[in-house]
Amino acid sequence: MENSCNEDLFTATKVILYKFYTQNAFSTIYCVIFINMKVNKPILGFIIGLLLPLLGDMIVYFILFRTQMNFSEYLQIFKYDHTDASKAMSLGLLINIFPFIYYTNKRLDNTARGILSATILYFVVIVLLKYVW
Repeated sequence: MENSCNEDLFTATKVILYKFYTQNAFSTIYCVIFINMKVNKPILGFIIGLLLPLLGDMIVYFILFRTQMNFSEYLQIFKYDHTDASKAMSLGLLINIFPFIYYTNKRLDNTARGILSATILYFVVIVLLKYVW
């Protein structure tokens, strides 16, 4: 099979299943990541835009708060201290810049639009946490 990562999504799914049973898991994961990086769907961008800030929040914890508190105390910030939660969420939201720029440069504008809409949704939640709740 020649360069299966450039095929359409349906054919690529069959190729992934084939590779899963015939080759190692690393090539399967590689194809899954790079096939999804070429899909121009707003829902994919929205899912990426919702999940990456969670990873960003974990990165913020490991960089800024790991020496001060454990992870369960850090999660309690989101529940009780909304001002600090909005600050941590804002820092975690910065990770959405990277996929947005990637998808914009690759001219996959619908996926970039989904990332932007998820970022705007997070922004509304951050403003509500900081000033309303």
